Amino acid sequence: MIKRSELDGAVGKGILTAGQADALSVFLNAPSPGQPQMHDPEEVRFSRGFHDVFITIGIVCLFAGMVYGLHHVLSETLIARGLVYGLCCLVIWLLAEWFSKRQRLALPSIVLSLLFFLSAGELGFQLFETLRPDGGFHGSFVRGMILGVSGSSHGYFAGIVSATLAIAVFYLRFRVPIAVAGIAGGIVLGFMLLLEGVIPRSVSANPELFFLISGLVCFASAMSFDARDTRRETNNSDKAFWLHLLAAPLIVHSVLNTFIDGSGSAGSAAIVIGLVALLGFVALIVDRRALLVSGLGYFGYAVVSLLQRAEIDTSGSIAASLFILGLFVLMLGSGWNGARSLVLSPLANTPLTKFVPPVRK
Repeated sequence: MIKRSELDGAVGKGILTAGQADALSVFLNAPSPGQPQMHDPEEVRFSRGFHDVFITIGIVCLFAGMVYGLHHVLSETLIARGLVYGLCCLVIWLLAEWFSKRQRLALPSIVLSLLFFLSAGELGFQLFETLRPDGGFHGSFVRGMILGVSGSSHGYFAGIVSATLAIAVFYLRFRVPIAVAGIAGGIVLGFMLLLEGVIPRSVSANPELFFLISGLVCFASAMSFDARDTRRETNNSDKAFWLHLLAAPLIVHSVLNTFIDGSGSAGSAAIVIGLVALLGFVALIVDRRALLVSGLGYFGYAVVSLLQRAEIDTSGSIAASLFILGLFVLMLGSGWNGARSLVLSPLANTPLTKFVPPVRK
């Protein structure tokens, strides 16, 4: 049986196109009538071996050395910072031409996509700040987005627009699946900043509603890719995986944060556990564990709250909650296919089954 990595290698050498490789993979992996599906339907191509890891280490070291070296050589002006990240974008693009377009290496392509998104964001941020009449805000796009926006929100908006447009062009050229999630994430952040700028406090006054709507849109986008490849044998499955990974924390945080009052009450904990169970039900239907993983932190919080209400000391509550959490994950993971079969049985012969993977035997 031809492996997917071998097909990717053929694409890298120009023997097959990416579309032909996907079609051939579907044909070769299609089960015969009555034959059960054997591969993991949630398999995602991260690496073909340690060669990918080795190349990725080199890319990260090269990028870190380049940024640090250019910052050290060039003066600490905004236009110099823009030049640094402009050169970074150019070097990343050239590396992607070889490792992503020609060799089709999965892990290096993922890292190059992330670095290109962040570098393009810094480039847009620094160039915008350079044009400000007051001399600009000496900050960092990446640091500001991680630690919270400070300084010019217009600069961060310029950075987000720059990063989103750049990763869209990057995707059109290299077709790296994670870039689809980068585009979606950029749109969410850009729309949030735009909405907050046009209508002050429209997002900050009720962030849960904004992130819930954004998460549901990302989830719907992920399901659109999943529906095109219910056997998860093409890059559509990988695109859906990254979108689910983006959608899950947005949905989980916005919904469950609404029901956590900070008091650790038994009622609040019970509601959280019930919502996590509902989330698990949805995860089983669509066969995506990412949805459930995002809720495990809240599940652990709820268990700790209930144990503390039972007058168990804090260290004992944490230990017990970790044990229960681990047991829950192991039991559900081991019986995933059986649980899916049980959940999907009442839904057999309904239109829903056309959009989700079949149950593995």
